Amino acid sequence: IELGPVVELNPRDTLIISSDGLSDNFHLEEIIERVRKGSLAEITEALADEAEQRMNSNTEGRPSKSDDLTFIVYRPRS
Repeated sequence: IELGPVVELNPRDTLIISSDGLSDNFHLEEIIERVRKGSLAEITEALADEAEQRMNSNTEGRPSKSDDLTFIVYRPRS
């Protein structure tokens, strides 16, 4: 575990802690776009579903790697 400086989160910030199963199946920009809007429940369900689909199919231009997938999505309460 790497520890760095304390970062204060604003009420609309979203923090994702994940295994490489997420980053192996999405480009960073795709992850950012998917977590910007919506409830945390909707975001986590959609990310998990799409990551599983990508792990099981190889589409040109999209990352796809069969791997374990674990992630936590956190957003401070406003």
